[in-house]
Amino acid sequence: MSVISDGNASGGKSVGKFENDRSYCQIKINVPSDGIYDIVIRSMGIGGSKENDIYTDGKKVGTFTSENNKFSDYTVSAVSLTKGDHNIRIIKSWGWIELDKITVKTGAKISNSTYNVTSSLVNRNATANTKKLYSFLKDSYGKYVITGQQCDGGINGNEFKAIKNLTGDYPALLGLDMMDYTPSRTAFGASSSAVEKAIEFANKGGIVTLCWHWNAPTEYLNSTANSSDGWWGGFYTQSSKFDIAKVMNGQDAKGKKLLDRDIKEIAKQLKRLEKAGVPVIWRPLHEASGGWFWWGAKGSDAYKKLWKYLYNELTNTYGCNNLIWVYNGQSADWYPGDEYVDIVGEDIYPGNHVYDPQVSRFKQAINYGSKTKITALTENGCIFDIDSAVSINALWSWFMTWGGEFTVNGSNYSEKYTEKSVIKKMYASKYSLTLGSLPKIY
Repeated sequence: MSVISDGNASGGKSVGKFENDRSYCQIKINVPSDGIYDIVIRSMGIGGSKENDIYTDGKKVGTFTSENNKFSDYTVSAVSLTKGDHNIRIIKSWGWIELDKITVKTGAKISNSTYNVTSSLVNRNATANTKKLYSFLKDSYGKYVITGQQCDGGINGNEFKAIKNLTGDYPALLGLDMMDYTPSRTAFGASSSAVEKAIEFANKGGIVTLCWHWNAPTEYLNSTANSSDGWWGGFYTQSSKFDIAKVMNGQDAKGKKLLDRDIKEIAKQLKRLEKAGVPVIWRPLHEASGGWFWWGAKGSDAYKKLWKYLYNELTNTYGCNNLIWVYNGQSADWYPGDEYVDIVGEDIYPGNHVYDPQVSRFKQAINYGSKTKITALTENGCIFDIDSAVSINALWSWFMTWGGEFTVNGSNYSEKYTEKSVIKKMYASKYSLTLGSLPKIY
């Protein structure tokens, strides 16, 4: 760490570059009273946009972004502080920033108007059950947090059973993946029972959400080996040569034909759910702005074209009228438009035992579109502290803890990310909805 002379910094100097694993900068502040405060970090990324972490008194309260080669402000919102002295520490995550200044100012709770969603479903031909589910989501938004869990095994999977054994109830929302219906996976012997598990859970009164780790077509994979950089990692950018910009611009007819083939297959599975009367919270093309999946590797314009094309194909060509569309691109610049989105989702993995409600990301997401949309925590590592969320009125529509190590060790509940006391408090809260406390929706 060193002092850097920079005429663009507010005082002509900054500190940086946070290039070492132990790099940090700490300041002491004094606040006049107990309350909610916003912490504004002015910084600049070196060689690209960067993300780093902020702690107060040893507790992580957020992650901030530094824009590439220009100083900008990032606000970590709604941090609860008691009267007196506190330590604020900036700690390296990605590193490589110049830190200009840190400002602490009085903050505020999330406004109740945030939860006043008046939009109808973007698909005017949505089924009756889909409309009923969306109406329920709107009515509960801002009043309750719906408990969710990704679990390939469905209600009888390890994650669900471990949560039931610990808390006495199941999650209200089951997350499943359409990944193994993709032709470039079935070609190598993959199979899926996600549709059957979704129907089973819906028949027990639960809500279903589906994502799609969309494998690139076999012809575009870098390797067909049975490994993470082979066919079964084919949704990653690094594992294929699939250029979605060329496909969407009409420069790759073969790629377009294979894209259409994949969409047709997924539509067939979604129609099975529609026939069974199951509405789906549908979250395709997730985490695009990160660039680690092929659908986000060629920039926002190509992504938005793909989103609109997928929406049109599933909605108008194949008549999948049981879908509630969730945008999960994680950036306002990648947002395809209010007319293509029902719900906005954010995926957040803050680390181990970090129970902050992630208010900054919540406030960021609610402003992606021009219309008020339901906002959800569509993937998470840690479960946030429900009391903290209620205290600042930051009630995500639902959370969706990822499976595997984020929830279990084998068949037993794991405290690696969320301690037992935190999840038990969430499931027992009057502000959360579990499978047992869900009303009959349709």
